[in-house]
Amino acid sequence: MRSKNPFKRYPRTAFAVLVFLCAAGAVFLYFHKPGEISWMPPCFFYEWTGFYCIGCGTGRMCYSLLHLDIVTAARCNILALIAVPLIGYTMLRYGIKIFTGCDKLPNPWYHPGFSRVLVFLLPAFWILRNIPIEPFIWLAPISI
Repeated sequence: MRSKNPFKRYPRTAFAVLVFLCAAGAVFLYFHKPGEISWMPPCFFYEWTGFYCIGCGTGRMCYSLLHLDIVTAARCNILALIAVPLIGYTMLRYGIKIFTGCDKLPNPWYHPGFSRVLVFLLPAFWILRNIPIEPFIWLAPISI
């Protein structure tokens, strides 16, 4: 039986669609500020609890990063900004593997310490960005 997963059946086409969707999203976000898009939902966790989640400020971070404003991007969501190169590297690695068959680039996701770091880092970031005293307020997202 053939796999129904398009990434397994048609990996090159699926990768091209993924890259196209990322590029289209980036172009859209470049011209539309996240706070000015009426149909874009707010963070439900923040709306219900008043606390910032790990992803709060990621849209504003991407918008600022596309406009090459690194400082504002870092103030919106520093953790997501740090994740951008890792996600880009993963997409590059996957594209090279699909189009050349070469799988020699290291995969950081399978490093034994990576999951340990995430298990500590993600909850710590989530808690610390909600403490309303200096220096932790620098982790809370800003409005742009």
